[in-house]
Amino acid sequence: MDAFPVEWSRTGEDDFCVRAQWTSTHPFFPPVSGNRYDPLLVAETFRQAALLVLHASYGVPLDHKLLLSDLGYDCRMEHLVAEPGPTDVEVDVRFPVLKRRGGHLSYASIEFTLLRGGYEAATGLINTRMLSRPVYNRIRNGRTDDGCRAPEVPGIAPSIAGRAHDGDVLLAGTAQQNAWDLRVDTGHPTLFQRPNDHVPGMLLFEAGRQAAQAACAPERFVATSGHIAFHQYVEFDAPCQIQVSPMVTTAGDRTARILGSQGGELAFVSNFAGSRRF
Repeated sequence: MDAFPVEWSRTGEDDFCVRAQWTSTHPFFPPVSGNRYDPLLVAETFRQAALLVLHASYGVPLDHKLLLSDLGYDCRMEHLVAEPGPTDVEVDVRFPVLKRRGGHLSYASIEFTLLRGGYEAATGLINTRMLSRPVYNRIRNGRTDDGCRAPEVPGIAPSIAGRAHDGDVLLAGTAQQNAWDLRVDTGHPTLFQRPNDHVPGMLLFEAGRQAAQAACAPERFVATSGHIAFHQYVEFDAPCQIQVSPMVTTAGDRTARILGSQGGELAFVSNFAGSRRF
């Protein structure tokens, strides 16, 4: 992913402020609903802000791996109107729960508030473990080859997935209604800016959002809030099935629950909600 944070400062014992910079011309995170910043851009900014503070302030070694348990965001879209040029946002980052082992952080619960023009534009959360290289290798049980590639499969129509370009589509069609196979291109310029030995969590988050959009196409679905919980790694060399439960509509708002599974085992669960106002 492109780096959005540009500087950080400590504001309390376990409180920080991260300044990030966005652009409305980002190739993978273009504005939604015409002129609102993409909520997944918010989620990715939260993830990067957490990484920055964990490494720079808490001294988590760069070779340690972060194992996300879950990640969520909730946007106030009225405060996310896109500007024509670069725009600065502030992210307040709080660490209400920290656990240490062997002299290093081993677990963190992180809360985020994104401020724009003095207004609270979004909130979020991340729960993550930090793993040393030997522990990570043990958990991965030899599956640490960063050169893995996924089979190439055709994607669904970009308009169905809510994308403008075929290369950004993460779903491949199946014979089952509201069910797709995960489509992964390890050469994607945003989702794979470095080699990885498993499918990245943010790619799965975006795939879930695309599934929610596809389930209600041709009507647009803007996921103003979202949450994903990870249950196991998703590997490159086996199909990953993505299924959407029936959409629920109440008072103009719609919610979607997405299940991702691989090898018959649950890999992740994501939930999205959106208002028809956007």
